[in-house]
Amino acid sequence: MMNINIFEAARRISKVVAAIWIIFWIVKGLDSNMQGNPIYFASVSFGGLFFILVITWVIGWIVRKFMGIPGKKDRRKIN
Repeated sequence: MMNINIFEAARRISKVVAAIWIIFWIVKGLDSNMQGNPIYFASVSFGGLFFILVITWVIGWIVRKFMGIPGKKDRRKIN
């Protein structure tokens, strides 16, 4: 059985959610034949992406502080 670090799992889930978010907005933009406002499209798609990544980072930072894990020490070194 393969053990995975909970923080690494959260990073992977965050990347998958971010990819789904961007793909959804690209498909939505292409589906409307690009008749919408490109500034609105960019702000919603990249603003949402930024929000997802910031929320993931903040939650990870808070959890690490409560668990007493020093910064950047949550990854295992593979020898």
